Amino acid sequence: SIGFVERDLMLTGTSSGLIFVWRGSRLHRIISNAHVGPVLSISCEGAKVTTGGQDEKVCLWNFDPLFRIANPGKLKDGEMLVEELFLPRISGFDSTREEEASDSLGANLSIGSVCSVSWNVNQLYCGTWNNHILVLDVARKTVEFYVAGHHGEAMSGLALDPQTETMATVGHDGVIIVTDTRKGRPKCALNLNASSFKAERRQRRKTKITCVDLHPTGSVA
Repeated sequence: SIGFVERDLMLTGTSSGLIFVWRGSRLHRIISNAHVGPVLSISCEGAKVTTGGQDEKVCLWNFDPLFRIANPGKLKDGEMLVEELFLPRISGFDSTREEEASDSLGANLSIGSVCSVSWNVNQLYCGTWNNHILVLDVARKTVEFYVAGHHGEAMSGLALDPQTETMATVGHDGVIIVTDTRKGRPKCALNLNASSFKAERRQRRKTKITCVDLHPTGSVA
Protein backbone atom coordinates (compact mmCIF):
# COMPACT_ATOMS: atom_id res chain seq x y z
CA SER A 1 0.00 0.00 0.00
CA ILE A 2 1.15 3.55 -0.74
CA GLY A 3 -0.10 7.07 -0.08
CA PHE A 4 1.05 10.65 -0.64
CA VAL A 5 0.57 13.18 2.17
CA GLU A 6 2.43 16.01 0.46
CA ARG A 7 4.42 16.41 -2.71
CA ASP A 8 7.59 15.10 -1.06
CA LEU A 9 6.05 13.05 1.78
CA MET A 10 5.09 9.47 0.94
CA LEU A 11 3.87 6.57 3.06
CA THR A 12 4.27 2.88 2.37
CA GLY A 13 2.75 0.02 4.35
CA THR A 14 4.60 -3.22 4.95
CA SER A 15 3.59 -6.84 5.40
CA SER A 16 4.79 -6.71 9.02
CA GLY A 17 2.54 -3.85 10.13
CA LEU A 18 5.05 -1.02 9.78
CA ILE A 19 4.51 2.28 8.00
CA PHE A 20 7.55 3.82 6.32
CA VAL A 21 7.51 7.60 6.04
CA TRP A 22 9.59 8.90 3.12
CA ARG A 23 10.90 12.40 2.44
CA GLY A 24 11.74 12.32 -1.22
CA SER A 25 13.86 9.21 -1.73
CA ARG A 26 15.03 9.04 1.90
CA LEU A 27 13.42 7.10 4.74
CA HIS A 28 12.36 9.77 7.24
CA ARG A 29 10.91 7.62 10.02
CA ILE A 30 9.26 4.29 10.77
CA ILE A 31 5.94 3.90 12.56
CA SER A 32 6.08 0.54 14.31
CA ASN A 33 3.07 -1.62 15.20
CA ALA A 34 0.69 0.43 13.07
CA HIS A 35 -1.21 -2.81 12.45
CA VAL A 36 -0.87 -6.44 13.47
CA GLY A 37 0.02 -8.03 10.16
CA PRO A 38 0.08 -6.38 6.72
CA VAL A 39 -0.96 -2.77 6.15
CA LEU A 40 -3.28 -3.27 3.17
CA SER A 41 -4.61 0.21 2.50
CA ILE A 42 -3.53 3.84 2.91
CA SER A 43 -5.80 6.79 2.13
CA CYS A 44 -4.52 10.38 2.35
CA GLU A 45 -6.55 13.58 2.41
CA GLY A 46 -3.96 16.21 3.14
CA ALA A 47 -2.54 15.53 6.60
CA LYS A 48 -5.46 13.21 7.45
CA VAL A 49 -4.35 9.64 6.84
CA THR A 50 -6.40 6.46 7.20
CA THR A 51 -4.98 2.94 7.13
CA GLY A 52 -6.61 -0.49 7.03
CA GLY A 53 -5.04 -3.83 7.79
CA GLN A 54 -5.33 -7.57 7.95
CA ASP A 55 -6.15 -7.20 11.66
CA GLU A 56 -9.64 -5.83 10.77
CA LYS A 57 -8.64 -2.46 12.18
CA VAL A 58 -8.90 1.05 10.81
CA CYS A 59 -6.40 3.59 12.13
CA LEU A 60 -6.74 7.37 11.82
CA TRP A 61 -3.57 9.48 11.75
CA ASN A 62 -2.72 13.17 11.58
CA PHE A 63 0.54 13.95 9.79
CA ASP A 64 0.44 17.68 10.47
CA PRO A 65 3.94 18.37 11.90
CA LEU A 66 2.41 20.61 14.59
CA PHE A 67 -0.21 18.05 15.68
CA ARG A 68 0.27 15.92 18.77
CA ILE A 69 -2.30 14.22 21.00
CA ALA A 70 0.32 12.83 23.37
CA ASN A 71 3.72 13.84 24.60
CA PRO A 72 6.47 12.61 22.25
CA GLY A 73 7.45 9.10 23.25
CA LYS A 74 4.22 8.31 25.10
CA LEU A 75 3.03 6.40 22.07
CA LYS A 76 6.11 4.72 20.67
CA ASP A 77 6.72 5.95 17.13
CA GLY A 78 3.04 6.82 16.91
CA GLU A 79 2.40 10.28 18.33
CA MET A 80 0.33 10.95 15.21
CA LEU A 81 -2.19 8.20 15.96
CA VAL A 82 -5.60 9.79 16.51
CA GLU A 83 -7.83 6.75 16.82
CA GLU A 84 -7.74 2.98 16.39
CA LEU A 85 -11.00 1.22 15.52
CA PHE A 86 -11.51 -2.55 15.57
CA LEU A 87 -14.43 -3.07 13.19
CA PRO A 88 -15.87 -6.33 14.60
CA ARG A 89 -15.99 -4.78 18.08
CA ILE A 90 -17.77 -1.55 17.21
CA SER A 91 -20.13 -3.31 14.79
CA GLY A 92 -21.19 -5.75 17.49
CA PHE A 93 -20.53 -8.61 15.08
CA ASP A 94 -18.82 -11.66 16.55
CA SER A 95 -17.34 -13.67 13.67
CA THR A 96 -16.56 -16.55 16.05
CA ARG A 97 -20.28 -17.31 16.43
CA GLU A 98 -21.27 -19.68 13.65
CA GLU A 99 -24.90 -18.55 13.56
CA GLU A 100 -23.73 -14.99 12.75
CA ALA A 101 -21.10 -15.99 10.24
CA SER A 102 -23.44 -16.18 7.26
CA ASP A 103 -26.73 -14.77 6.04
CA SER A 104 -29.82 -16.70 4.89
CA LEU A 105 -28.20 -17.34 1.50
CA GLY A 106 -24.98 -18.63 3.02
CA ALA A 107 -22.86 -15.56 2.22
CA ASN A 108 -19.90 -15.10 4.55
CA LEU A 109 -20.59 -12.03 6.68
CA SER A 110 -17.40 -12.03 8.74
CA ILE A 111 -15.66 -8.72 8.18
CA GLY A 112 -12.19 -9.90 7.17
CA SER A 113 -9.10 -7.86 6.32
CA VAL A 114 -9.63 -4.18 5.49
CA CYS A 115 -8.21 -4.01 1.96
CA SER A 116 -9.31 -0.51 0.93
CA VAL A 117 -10.53 2.67 2.62
CA SER A 118 -11.96 5.85 1.13
CA TRP A 119 -13.74 8.87 2.62
CA ASN A 120 -17.17 10.05 1.50
CA VAL A 121 -17.55 13.38 3.33
CA ASN A 122 -17.74 12.30 7.02
CA GLN A 123 -18.20 8.59 6.39
CA LEU A 124 -15.45 6.08 5.75
CA TYR A 125 -16.16 3.33 3.23
CA CYS A 126 -14.17 0.15 3.90
CA GLY A 127 -13.75 -2.65 1.38
CA THR A 128 -12.91 -6.03 2.90
CA TRP A 129 -11.28 -9.24 1.80
CA ASN A 130 -14.62 -11.02 2.28
CA ASN A 131 -16.20 -8.86 -0.46
CA HIS A 132 -18.16 -6.50 1.75
CA ILE A 133 -18.39 -2.72 1.79
CA LEU A 134 -18.82 -1.26 5.27
CA VAL A 135 -19.71 2.32 6.12
CA LEU A 136 -17.97 3.57 9.24
CA ASP A 137 -19.25 6.64 11.07
CA VAL A 138 -16.16 7.60 13.06
CA ALA A 139 -17.91 10.19 15.23
CA ARG A 140 -20.71 7.83 16.29
CA LYS A 141 -18.54 4.70 16.32
CA THR A 142 -21.02 2.76 14.19
CA VAL A 143 -20.54 0.34 11.29
CA GLU A 144 -23.15 -0.65 8.72
CA PHE A 145 -23.03 -3.16 5.88
CA TYR A 146 -23.44 -1.14 2.67
CA VAL A 147 -23.12 -4.18 0.41
CA ALA A 148 -22.45 -7.81 1.33
CA GLY A 149 -20.82 -10.13 -1.22
CA HIS A 150 -20.02 -7.34 -3.68
CA HIS A 151 -17.51 -9.36 -5.77
CA GLY A 152 -17.19 -13.02 -6.69
CA GLU A 153 -13.70 -13.16 -5.21
CA ALA A 154 -11.68 -11.01 -2.82
CA MET A 155 -12.32 -7.28 -3.22
CA SER A 156 -8.97 -5.53 -3.46
CA GLY A 157 -9.69 -1.90 -4.34
CA LEU A 158 -12.24 0.83 -3.65
CA ALA A 159 -12.32 4.50 -4.65
CA LEU A 160 -14.89 7.23 -4.03
CA ASP A 161 -15.64 10.61 -5.56
CA PRO A 162 -18.07 12.53 -3.30
CA GLN A 163 -18.55 15.24 -5.93
CA THR A 164 -20.03 12.87 -8.52
CA GLU A 165 -21.43 10.43 -5.91
CA THR A 166 -19.54 7.64 -7.63
CA MET A 167 -17.78 4.60 -6.20
CA ALA A 168 -15.59 2.13 -8.09
CA THR A 169 -14.53 -1.26 -6.80
CA VAL A 170 -12.34 -4.03 -8.20
CA GLY A 171 -11.53 -7.56 -7.16
CA HIS A 172 -9.61 -10.71 -7.87
CA ASP A 173 -12.52 -11.80 -10.06
CA GLY A 174 -11.37 -9.25 -12.66
CA VAL A 175 -14.57 -7.22 -12.40
CA ILE A 176 -14.81 -3.42 -12.21
CA ILE A 177 -18.07 -2.17 -10.67
CA VAL A 178 -19.08 1.51 -10.74
CA THR A 179 -21.84 2.41 -8.27
CA ASP A 180 -24.04 5.46 -7.66
CA THR A 181 -23.55 5.99 -3.91
CA ARG A 182 -26.66 8.17 -3.57
CA LYS A 183 -28.98 5.56 -5.07
CA GLY A 184 -26.94 2.60 -3.89
CA ARG A 185 -27.15 1.00 -7.34
CA PRO A 186 -24.47 -0.09 -9.82
CA LYS A 187 -24.08 2.18 -12.85
CA CYS A 188 -22.08 -0.28 -14.88
CA ALA A 189 -19.70 -3.22 -14.62
CA LEU A 190 -16.90 -4.62 -16.75
CA ASN A 191 -15.57 -8.16 -16.49
CA LEU A 192 -12.01 -8.34 -17.80
CA ASN A 193 -12.24 -12.13 -17.70
CA ALA A 194 -15.29 -12.30 -19.97
CA SER A 195 -14.58 -14.51 -23.00
CA SER A 196 -15.33 -11.72 -25.49
CA PHE A 197 -13.03 -9.27 -23.72
CA LYS A 198 -10.21 -11.80 -23.42
CA ALA A 199 -10.50 -12.72 -27.10
CA GLU A 200 -10.33 -9.07 -28.14
CA ARG A 201 -7.13 -8.55 -26.13
CA ARG A 202 -5.72 -12.00 -26.89
CA GLN A 203 -5.61 -12.64 -23.19
CA ARG A 204 -5.26 -16.17 -21.84
CA ARG A 205 -4.51 -15.84 -18.15
CA LYS A 206 -7.07 -14.83 -15.58
CA THR A 207 -6.91 -11.15 -14.68
CA LYS A 208 -6.83 -10.03 -11.05
CA ILE A 209 -7.29 -6.31 -10.40
CA THR A 210 -5.56 -5.03 -7.27
CA CYS A 211 -6.26 -1.29 -7.21
CA VAL A 212 -8.57 1.38 -8.62
CA ASP A 213 -8.91 5.16 -8.56
CA LEU A 214 -11.29 7.79 -9.88
CA HIS A 215 -10.22 10.76 -11.98
CA PRO A 216 -11.95 14.10 -11.20
CA THR A 217 -13.71 13.79 -14.57
CA GLY A 218 -15.34 10.58 -13.38
CA SER A 219 -13.12 8.22 -15.38
CA VAL A 220 -11.97 4.99 -13.74
CA ALA A 221 -8.26 4.18 -13.61
